[in-house]
Amino acid sequence: MSNETQLLSNLMANRERERQNIANLSQVAVANLVPAYDTILNACLSLVDRAGGHPVERDHPLSASMFLSAQFLQGVDITRKIIFLGAYHQAANLLKQETEILDALHEIRTGSRKDRKTTKFRGEMKRFGRKYGELNEIAHPTSEAIVELLASKIDGDKVDPTIEIIFKEELCVNFFGYHSLLVAKFSEELRKALTTTIDVDQTEEVAGLLVDAVETLKSEGAFSIRYKDDG
Repeated sequence: MSNETQLLSNLMANRERERQNIANLSQVAVANLVPAYDTILNACLSLVDRAGGHPVERDHPLSASMFLSAQFLQGVDITRKIIFLGAYHQAANLLKQETEILDALHEIRTGSRKDRKTTKFRGEMKRFGRKYGELNEIAHPTSEAIVELLASKIDGDKVDPTIEIIFKEELCVNFFGYHSLLVAKFSEELRKALTTTIDVDQTEEVAGLLVDAVETLKSEGAFSIRYKDDG
C-alpha cells in the first residue's frame, strides 16, 4: 500500500472513531431534550397517518403543502444525525432548509406564496428569519472567528488548525433545540393546513402531549441558537 493510500485509510478509520465518539457525547448532551423531541415528531407522524386516507386533487390548495411536508419529513432524521455527528457547518445548512420549508408552508396557508420566489419570513415567521440569519454565520465562512472555533485547537494564545472533528456541546444542544422547535412549528402548520381543508385534526391526547413537550424544550432553554465561545 502506498503512503498516500495509507494516509487516506488512516484518516477514514480515525474519522469514523471520532464521529462515533462525538455522537455518544451529543446524545448525552441532549438527553433531557430527546423525549420531548420524539413526542413532537410522533405528533407530526400521527397527523400524517390520520390524513393518509384523504387524497386530494393535484390543484387542491392542500397539495402544495403536502409535497412540502413530505420534503420536510424526509430529512428530519438526516438533520438530527448530522447534528449528533458534529458536522456543524453542514447542520446549519440543513436547519436553514427546514426553516425555508416552514416559511413556505406558512405562505401557502396565508395565501402569500409565489412559485419560484424565495421566502420572506413575514408575520409570525419573523423570529425564524432572525434565526435564519444567525445560521448563516455558521453555514457560510463569513465569520473568521466562527470558522476558527470550529476548525482549530486552542492552547492559550496559540491556535492550531485541525481536520479533527471537534465536539461543541453548546452548539450541539442549541442546534438540536432549534431543530426541535422547527419540528414543533411544522406540526402546527401541518395541523392548520389539514383542519382547514379536510377536517383532520390531532387527537386530544396527542395535542396535550405536544404542548407538554414544547414546554419542556422551552424550560430547558433549547430554543436559542446564538453561538458564543466559552473561551
